[in-house]
Amino acid sequence: MKKHTKVSLGVVLLLLLGLLVGVGIWVRASTTDPYPKSPEAWNVWLEDRLEASGRTRGENWDVWLDTHSVLGRWSDRLADGGAALDASEEALLAETLDELAGIDLVTPLYEIYPSYDQFELLLDDTGDTREVWLELIKPRLADAMVGERLGEAAAWVRRAEGLRNPLKGSGTIIGFLLEVSIITDALQSVRDGLIESPVRDEAGLSELQRAVGEIASGDPDWVFGIEAALGLPFVAEIARSSWPQQSRAQIGDFERFMADAAAAADDPDASARVEALATRLDEGGVFAVRRAALDMLMPAIGRLWIQFAALDMERDGTVLLIALQRHRVEHGAYPDTLDALVPAYIDELPADGFAPDGRFVYRVLDAAAETPAGGFLLYSVGADGVDHGGATNPRNRIGSTNDSVDYSFTHVTPPEQTEADDDDSDADQTDTPVGGGP
Repeated sequence: MKKHTKVSLGVVLLLLLGLLVGVGIWVRASTTDPYPKSPEAWNVWLEDRLEASGRTRGENWDVWLDTHSVLGRWSDRLADGGAALDASEEALLAETLDELAGIDLVTPLYEIYPSYDQFELLLDDTGDTREVWLELIKPRLADAMVGERLGEAAAWVRRAEGLRNPLKGSGTIIGFLLEVSIITDALQSVRDGLIESPVRDEAGLSELQRAVGEIASGDPDWVFGIEAALGLPFVAEIARSSWPQQSRAQIGDFERFMADAAAAADDPDASARVEALATRLDEGGVFAVRRAALDMLMPAIGRLWIQFAALDMERDGTVLLIALQRHRVEHGAYPDTLDALVPAYIDELPADGFAPDGRFVYRVLDAAAETPAGGFLLYSVGADGVDHGGATNPRNRIGSTNDSVDYSFTHVTPPEQTEADDDDSDADQTDTPVGGGP
């Protein structure tokens, strides 16, 4: 009898052990993530993502590599005080940039997972692109504006736009932020030249206005989509190596965050979820520790939509500024309202995406009480959507930690600006500039 009891007990224990193992396997299978586990599988998954976005695999890749080589060669010459390019070399580089201006590049960065060679190419290219902008295009654009050679300035604006294409095709945040930095710096050079010099060349102004108006908007769906795809292998690797049982939750959080960040500009619910996630990460604890990758990406991605809106706002406001100068050249004075510019100087008034009424703010200054005589204010209400009378911080940018300022397209300080506005700018020194240079 005792023998049978021992046998029965052993069977029961084995059954319980088997049940526990089965439950453990089921729990693990149900809690671990379903994402690819090998470089090859990731590449197939990323390629499917690219196809779903309507992009063509490898489109213009050879052109991008050729461009990378050319920019790298000139960048090496220009960097660190190297020998300046002679006239023939500058002409050749200008020709290369002119060719770039007509190409919509798509770089297949989705294939970087097994080897980061292509990603290193992108990083090299951003450095070379920045060098060519700073050492070649920017000074020549500024010189053309100061010398009132507006047709030449228009050509350099188009070359700056062409310089964006290798970056634009990459679809990465680092590429887009450099795009924004280059273009906003170029637009600032145009505005500086117009405000500081009494331009009389209406034909040149018209050509410059066309060049500025041709600057393309950013593609937020493309950037958010590529960053989500490229970030997933990175997030998955961290999650699986540290907390494999919760990797599905961590990767899922990253995917949901990227989708909400992309929709935040137009969807209040998505924006609220992004803010709630940011708060939860700020509070620390286990949740934040186990989502270190998401915590690192949050500052750059969470407010990225502002950068896209600011790019359009700066371009459109600069177009308005040029149209106002054309009106002054022909009539000897600025118009009373922006509506007077249509249709002689602009087909239709562009919208300020930050303003509740969609309009840029404009008024002619009172010569008796405000300076300069015959001057005007033109500004966007900025990211908070509130008109502060043209008050702006000294670095004149959108997307800083303090959004309670306007974005001015003129250098005139309105009478109501206070010293407190200047003090507020001190906290913004480490933010990514949108209205400044790279």
